[in-house]
Amino acid sequence: MKSISNVDPQDKNYYKRLGLDNNSSSKEIKTAFFNLVKEYPPEKDPENHKPLREAYDTLIHPISKAEYDTRSEFGEVIEKLELQLNDAEEVEDIDEEIKILKKILNTAPDLGMYRNKLGLAFMEKEQFGYAFAQFRKANKNDPENSLYLLNMGDSESERGNYKEAGKLYNQSWDLDKDDYSAPRALARMYFEKQNLKNKAHEILDESIEADGLLDFQDFFCIYDKIQYYALDNDRTNLKRELRRINKISSKNEEKDFAAFMLYRTGGQLYELNIFDLSIQFLETAHSLLPEDSEIERFYNECKKQSKLVKNIKKINDSDSVHEMVKALVGLYAARYYGEIDQQEFEDSFDEFKNIMMNVMDTEPYDIEVKKSFKYIRQYYIDVYNLNSDLFDAIISLPGASSVSKPCPSCSKHVKVQKHNYSVYECPHCFENIIYSSSGYSTYSPPPVGGDDWCFIATATFGSASSNEVEFLRAYRDNHLMAVPFGRIFVTMYYYLSPPIAKLIKRYSFLKKLSMNILLRIIQIIKN
Repeated sequence: MKSISNVDPQDKNYYKRLGLDNNSSSKEIKTAFFNLVKEYPPEKDPENHKPLREAYDTLIHPISKAEYDTRSEFGEVIEKLELQLNDAEEVEDIDEEIKILKKILNTAPDLGMYRNKLGLAFMEKEQFGYAFAQFRKANKNDPENSLYLLNMGDSESERGNYKEAGKLYNQSWDLDKDDYSAPRALARMYFEKQNLKNKAHEILDESIEADGLLDFQDFFCIYDKIQYYALDNDRTNLKRELRRINKISSKNEEKDFAAFMLYRTGGQLYELNIFDLSIQFLETAHSLLPEDSEIERFYNECKKQSKLVKNIKKINDSDSVHEMVKALVGLYAARYYGEIDQQEFEDSFDEFKNIMMNVMDTEPYDIEVKKSFKYIRQYYIDVYNLNSDLFDAIISLPGASSVSKPCPSCSKHVKVQKHNYSVYECPHCFENIIYSSSGYSTYSPPPVGGDDWCFIATATFGSASSNEVEFLRAYRDNHLMAVPFGRIFVTMYYYLSPPIAKLIKRYSFLKKLSMNILLRIIQIIKN
C-alpha cells in the first residue's frame, strides 16, 4: 500500500485526502480509509471524517472512481464549477450548491458522484422525494455502488417508506459487508422511527459478529448499541457492552477512541441522571487515558453527583427526618436535576409554603422539622447545600404558637393555641378534653352538689359544711353550671384546685390570703 504519511483530509484531491496516489488499488483505498478512521472517527472528528468518507465512497467503487479520474475530459467548465461548489460548501450555502450541481449535471449528466451530491443537498433541504430521484438516477448508472443504495434508503426512511428503506439498506450492506454504514442506518431506522428496538440490536450484533473478530471497526456499532441502551436505561446490557469495549481497547488509537466513546456515553448517562452507571463508563475512560484532565474532571463531578443522589435517597428512607422535610428536599432536588422547570418549581413551592407555615406554627412538628434539618446539616451537607439559606432560616424560626396532640379519646390530633388552657371539643370524636400544662386529658364533669368540688374553699374555711363553702357551692350549681363559660371555669377549677388546696392546708399564710380573696368574692357576688 502507498504511504499515508502525507494525509490531508481537507485536500481537494480525493487521493491526497487518503494519502494515496492515482494508481492505488481498491484494496489499498479500503485499507487506507479504515486505518484513517481510527484517527478521524465520525463521532469524534466529523469535520475531517466527512471529506475522508466522501473520497472513499467515490474511489472504492470502480464506476465512480472512473468518473472521478476522467472528469477532466469535460474541460474547464467542470473545473470552474467545482471551484464554485467548493466555495458554496465551505459557507454551507445549500441553495447555491444545488444551483451549481445542476449546472455540472447539465454538462455531464452521467457523473454519478455529482448526482449523489445533489441528492444529499436535497436531503439537507428536507426535499426527500427530489433526493430519492437523484440517488436512483446515480444507481442506474452504477448499480453496484453501495453508497447510492444507502442514500436511497435514507430518503425512503425520511418519507416513512420503511419497508422499501429496509430493502435498500440490506442491498447496500450485501454489496459491502465490511462497511458499517448500512447496518447502522438500518438499526437507526428500526430503533428511532419504528420502535423495533430488539431488531435494531440484532442488526448491530450481526454486523459486529460478521467477521468473527472483535476489532476497531466494531466500535461504531457498539457505540450505537450503547446509545440505545442508555436511552432505555438498560443497565445490564450497558455493562455487557462496556466489557466488549474493554476487550477491543488494546492499541493506543483504539484506547483513544474507546475512551472518547466511554466519555461521551458517560455524559449521556449523566444528562439522564443515571450517575452510578455513568461513573462506571467514566472510570474505564479514565483508566484508558489517565492523563486526560477533562475526563478526570468529569469523572470526579459524576462521583459527586452520584453521592448526592444516594444521600437524597437515604434521607427519603430515614425515620429521623420529618415527612415535610423529605418533601422539601425532594422538590429542590427535582429542580436541581432538571426534572421540573422553574415555573413548576415556583408553583409547587407556593403551595408548599402554606403547608410549611402551618407545620412550623404547630408544636411538636416545628421541633421535629428543625431537628431534621440539623440532622441533614450534620450528616448530609451536600443535600443541605441545595438551599442552605432557606434551611438555616427554617431552623431559626421562633417557637410555634399552636400545639397539636392526640385526643385521649380517639387518638386523632387536635390543634389549639399554645398555653390557652381550657376545655375543648375534639373535632373528630366530639368528646370534651382538658388542655393544661400537662397536655390533654379526658374531661370528667364535676359532681353537681358534691362536697369534693370546693377543694380550695374547704381547705380555707376548714369544713365542707361552713356557710362560706355552702354559699360558693350553691353559686356554682345555680349560676356557673348554667352557662358555657361558667362550665369551662368550673372544669378548669376542678382540674387545677386539688394541688393548691394541699398547699393552703400546709401553709397558714396561704390560708389567710385565700380567705381574704374568697370573702371578697362572696361579697362581690352578694352585691
